Amino acid sequence: MAHAGVGVAHLVLQPKEDRGWPPGLDRTIADLRALAQGLGGSAMVLNAPFAIKAELPIFGADSAETEVLRRLKREWDPQDLFNPGRLDLP
Repeated sequence: MAHAGVGVAHLVLQPKEDRGWPPGLDRTIADLRALAQGLGGSAMVLNAPFAIKAELPIFGADSAETEVLRRLKREWDPQDLFNPGRLDLP
């Protein structure tokens, strides 16, 4: 699904019911991110198996914006209660 004129596209990968998620999904995600970044954009993972999500920077490569999000989370959620572990807070 895409939003014309806005530059936002949603790609949904679904596992095969009898086989689950394919091996190498993390590499596929990395390739899609590299493609998006090469075009001046970014890619976020909104939903994925926990084992894959736990190993990925969900918001993509670190940026100035990511650091702003980290600072806000530290300020507003110092105990890391909401979405624990998100943004790799210490």
